[in-house]
Amino acid sequence: MVNLDKWIRTILKFFILTPIVYVIMKPLEDFLIKYVAFHSYLILKMFEPCYLEDSVIHLSNLSIEIIGVCTGVTLMAIYISLVVVTAKNFKEFFIGSLVGLFLIYLGNVLRICLIAFIGTHESYNIQTIHDIISYIDVPITVFASILWLKIQNLMDKSNKISKKIKKIKED
Repeated sequence: MVNLDKWIRTILKFFILTPIVYVIMKPLEDFLIKYVAFHSYLILKMFEPCYLEDSVIHLSNLSIEIIGVCTGVTLMAIYISLVVVTAKNFKEFFIGSLVGLFLIYLGNVLRICLIAFIGTHESYNIQTIHDIISYIDVPITVFASILWLKIQNLMDKSNKISKKIKKIKED
């Protein structure tokens, strides 16, 4: 049975830590704009004629500007907060951060590509398309979080097995 007090403390730490991590990570938004724009452009140009000018992707009938909030740093901060409060050591923190941040970044780039692709082929209001598709970031972050917890569980099991093998060898 899981200790309820432990979970309550973990949840409280998470809610306290998340805004702090976001404030620390917020400067990354400006840094990541050019990378998110470039990676989105690379994927889009496989399917659509387009060109990149600074942080603006120009398509045949649509231009999309990548701004700070388009980088997914908010969701990255939420995810990193989860990893910080659940990781047992630096190795876990490193692995959890690497896996989750990659998934969130990739999902965010694909979200931008999907907005651009639909925006060039449908006559809907681009803002409506953006608003609807932007919700995809939340399930991606939830998926990354669940994946992290599964990886952490596997690492725990692996460590227990390694300790048992080591003990058997010592005996």
